[in-house]
Amino acid sequence: MTYRVTLDGAETDVGGAREFRATLGQGDHRFAVRATQVDPVSGITTESPPAAATVRVDLTPPTIRGALSPATPNGRDGWYTRATITWTCADPDSGASCPPREVLDAARADRDQNTSASIQSRNLVIRRTATNGVGLSASAEVGPIKFDALAPTAGQPKQPGAEARIAAEPAFTWSRAGNDTSGVERYEVWVEEPGRAPRAIATVPHVGGRSEFTARRTAATPLLTLQRITWYVRVYDLAGNFRNSSRRVFTIDPTVPPPPAITEGPVGPTRATAPTFSWTGSAGTTFRWDVTAVGVEDTR
Repeated sequence: MTYRVTLDGAETDVGGAREFRATLGQGDHRFAVRATQVDPVSGITTESPPAAATVRVDLTPPTIRGALSPATPNGRDGWYTRATITWTCADPDSGASCPPREVLDAARADRDQNTSASIQSRNLVIRRTATNGVGLSASAEVGPIKFDALAPTAGQPKQPGAEARIAAEPAFTWSRAGNDTSGVERYEVWVEEPGRAPRAIATVPHVGGRSEFTARRTAATPLLTLQRITWYVRVYDLAGNFRNSSRRVFTIDPTVPPPPAITEGPVGPTRATAPTFSWTGSAGTTFRWDVTAVGVEDTR
């Protein structure tokens, strides 16, 4: 028994061999083999129906492209704070597996924060790979872009302290905030008063190297007196993300006596470890004096 091979229309007699090594290029190919037998008595040749196979050779890697949405930054100063990457892959010969659609947002930034794959970056590049049906791969990237999805760490209120009762509108003091990606831009002092909508009453720009910031009300409407006022600081980063600090409550009470005047005691450097301080003023019968060391926060 002998065999006849047909490859893309070209026939080859391979004798009794049961193997044929072909050379195929890119594209579709048709292979067929027939068995031929000669009757030794009659000399009649008979031929079997062909066994056929269609082969598609794919030598070309797939294509892959990533599309960023929105196409322009949605944060401030050229920063992205949320984005979506849609990957499109194609291979007309063997098909291609494509990376899934990706959402870049605060949830992912927070999840990736402690890994080498963190997406918080001034030069974020996302690179992905597509693989076709025969194992060939190709890669594409989106970026670089400026991406900051995490709100800054908030500064914390210092003065006025919790449940403070003061004679006049205070100077608000708070600790610095932090942001390791886009950087801190500004602070807003917010208050909530009975019967009024929450409002920002002062804005202060961030200054690098400072550990503490202070502001007085610059809004036109005065704060209420004899009412519990809640205050907090809202910090913004350069990308436009923001976070609120913890809250404290104080009351403006015009009946609170004015501060006393210190008349005796050391000022500046001293060797005295148990000095005596004297002051003038009248506390009356309903108030008491409280002495607080410098640098110690008074929360009363």
